[in-house]
Amino acid sequence: MRPPTFSGTTDPIVAEQWLKRMLKLMEPLGCIDAPKVTLATFALEGEADEWWDSTRRIVGAEYLWTWERFQTKFNEKYFPESFHDEKVSQFFKLEQGNMMVAQYEAYFAEISRYVPTIVNEERVRLRKFRDGLRLKIRSKLCYFDFSRYAQVVDKATRVEKDIDQMMKAQTPFRDSSSRIRPAPLPPSLTMVDKRAKTSSYPGMPCNYCGKSGHTAMFCFRRARDEGDKPRPLAI
Repeated sequence: MRPPTFSGTTDPIVAEQWLKRMLKLMEPLGCIDAPKVTLATFALEGEADEWWDSTRRIVGAEYLWTWERFQTKFNEKYFPESFHDEKVSQFFKLEQGNMMVAQYEAYFAEISRYVPTIVNEERVRLRKFRDGLRLKIRSKLCYFDFSRYAQVVDKATRVEKDIDQMMKAQTPFRDSSSRIRPAPLPPSLTMVDKRAKTSSYPGMPCNYCGKSGHTAMFCFRRARDEGDKPRPLAI
């Protein structure tokens, strides 16, 4: 199996990925120290191959190249200290924010590789992960005493799911076919007294005089004939 080639790059992530692929390829082959260096340098091309030739000439032909020494030189060239410092800073500032717990955990695991002396301590790692969770999730975990990192990740995932379900349950269901009925209008100010509501219909004849526009209760003729004052029409 031909190893993945590497021709040099200014992107530290690409260089790191190549080195990881080489290690993954060597593990099942049971390579000892010296053959690892030979296999890795065989896969170098272009600018990377020129860098390797120059490095060997500088240190001399009698220099014993162990895999650890090769990685050190490789990282000095393609994995600068400034990049490593930036990743360390990102680790200490890392918070869940708008990420899902699964996304947060994946990024946490990726960036933890740059601070191995910190995350190797189980309780330190789980506390850093827990403290970066959103407050709604983190507040639910303060009642538990976790001893393993996997426990706090699992519990945070469960709490997040419970919160999502509660929020969905609190959201009122709206049928797309339903329509909002308009609120009833207030009674019209021109409405005639209920006892004489027939007078609000123009053309309705009065039962007393036969004229339209009023009822017998409001009829002037009836009032005159009976000596009573008619009630005024509500306008």
